[in-house]
Amino acid sequence: MPLQREPIIVVVALLGLCGLPSLALGGTQYYVSTSGDDTYDGLSPTYQHGLNGPWQTMEHAASAVPAGDNTINVEAGTYALSSRLVDSRSGNGVGSERTWKANGPVVITGNRVLLSGDHIEFDGFEISGLDGAPDWTGALGVQGDSIIVVDCTVHDVTYIGISAYGSDGVVDHCTIYDNIQAAIMVNGSHNAILNNDVSRQRGSYRGHYLNDANAFQFSGDNHVFRGNYIHDIYLSDMEENKTVVIPHFDVWQTCCDNAAQDTLIEKNHSFIGDPAANELTYAPETIEDPGIRFATFMIEGTPGRPARNLTIQNNIFEGVLGYCTGGDGYVENVYLYNNVFRGTLAAPSQYPAWPRGVIANNHNGIWVWNNVFVDFKFRCLDAVNSTNVNMDYNLCTMSDGSTPVGGPPYWRSGTGTAGGSDLTNNLAPHFKSYHNSGGGTNDFGLLEISPLRDNGNTIASIVDDYVGTARPQNSLYDIGAYEFIVPPPDAGSTDAAATDAARPDAASTDAAAGDAALPDAASTDAAAGDAARPDAASTDAAAGDAALPDAASTDAGSTADARTTSTTSPGAVGEGCSCALDGSHRVPAAALALLALFLLGRLIAPITKIEPAGGVAPAGAPDEPERRGKPVTGPRRQSTGSTMMTSAISATRSPPRAS
Repeated sequence: MPLQREPIIVVVALLGLCGLPSLALGGTQYYVSTSGDDTYDGLSPTYQHGLNGPWQTMEHAASAVPAGDNTINVEAGTYALSSRLVDSRSGNGVGSERTWKANGPVVITGNRVLLSGDHIEFDGFEISGLDGAPDWTGALGVQGDSIIVVDCTVHDVTYIGISAYGSDGVVDHCTIYDNIQAAIMVNGSHNAILNNDVSRQRGSYRGHYLNDANAFQFSGDNHVFRGNYIHDIYLSDMEENKTVVIPHFDVWQTCCDNAAQDTLIEKNHSFIGDPAANELTYAPETIEDPGIRFATFMIEGTPGRPARNLTIQNNIFEGVLGYCTGGDGYVENVYLYNNVFRGTLAAPSQYPAWPRGVIANNHNGIWVWNNVFVDFKFRCLDAVNSTNVNMDYNLCTMSDGSTPVGGPPYWRSGTGTAGGSDLTNNLAPHFKSYHNSGGGTNDFGLLEISPLRDNGNTIASIVDDYVGTARPQNSLYDIGAYEFIVPPPDAGSTDAAATDAARPDAASTDAAAGDAALPDAASTDAAAGDAARPDAASTDAAAGDAALPDAASTDAGSTADARTTSTTSPGAVGEGCSCALDGSHRVPAAALALLALFLLGRLIAPITKIEPAGGVAPAGAPDEPERRGKPVTGPRRQSTGSTMMTSAISATRSPPRAS
């Protein structure tokens, strides 16, 4: 376990009592409350006296609080903005952002929010019910650099949900639904879009009509999209008024003149349809409803600025059209590695050219390796008018054993290098659970008998899978989004007692046997666990504190006895130490002796503290259960600072390449 030095609490306490300055506690705290008044000073969450109390409006706070390291605490309530909330001031930089913090449920209505300063954090707000002409700057506009938007919800607005046009920003753990054009629009450079939940995007809403209803519309360079879950996308939400506009939906669509480049898309799960019913949204081509309007990717560039260097790996994509080139193409160097593409058997027979897995037209460089394509009735891959096409180590299969409509060679068509290591067409992948239409939940993990095991190409830049399991588990990579983990020899035992005796662990069903051999934080026998290895998770506070007192102890008395931070008393220290150390007043000998002993002890045997069981979660470790199969692939931000932002964005600077 990592060791950390304790702060020199005694020294600080002594010097503070002697009139010397103590350590600073951070920036100024300001407050906004629905019961406040903008004539107050904003320095208290509740009214105190005179002009000491919270402000009433967020607009006033945005203009009154100076730039720098400070926090604007917004107390619970609904805030109807009379005008657009614009924060053009900045924080002090990395680790000292200017922070907007929602203290409880805070709902913003009436108008939009624009963050145009730098180093701002916007944490925990809900924006809803905004109406008006669609605007590219979004209901929540992020136009400054190094801005963090976390735990926010944007819904029921006739705008783009969140528009991130700055650089080095983060949108993390946000929920976006019932908006038009795009849930999140990304431009600029080095932005990270992490662990967000997107659903029910619309092309038309409350009398406003646009041609798109995308989850992510992006341009610029060096972005990361990781751990996002896109779901509940319905045809009915696109068709408020077909006579005005018939939009289409793409999960990721490139846009604008500043074409997307050098971007990483990994560990996301998209389901274009209804996950609860396991039914995909499908729009057949008719006179009224022209074209397939639901694709996972719509990628294109322009003649002067192609879309290029896009790495798409370790994802699960469920929809009738997977990767597609839009318009005239202008796409260079796309890498599709270790993904699962799932289509449907339910597509109507009158339009047999769908579903399709990948349509790569007008590409200069595309690599399709280690992917699974299941239930694409026409073709798994088309590569037309493209050069430097590399396709190998893939599986194309139909769950009902049928042959795709296109006929042999139904795996691929067009130009390019075919390779020689594709798995046999229609070979069953043996997923843990798969339902091709209606009911059930798909689990694309691999059974032990799966032919996808150890049949992939080695891609050294891919170090783990969809849920963070290291690749490879054996000497060879698996195909698909999951790497198979060989179970321990006794994992299948039905005799819990025998299993625990041989290999007691956290999953043991015999707590006593498990704890005796290897007590741990998950133990259900607290006493046994604490006696052998008391820790922060102990349920027996007294036993834990006696052996290893720590900050998490529930027995305050034993903790104080074992690890006292100061032995001073008013009579011993405060009485003779009321002024500075200038010789006019003597510091009591007892205090000086205590200080000397403490410093000597630090030199001989530094006081240490053991982290709670498990220590700090490694980067990429999940911090909450999966949501309908969605992986949570990054630690949730817990405090102000940009450690996560820096690590997330740095991953985009050199997109993975095959070895």
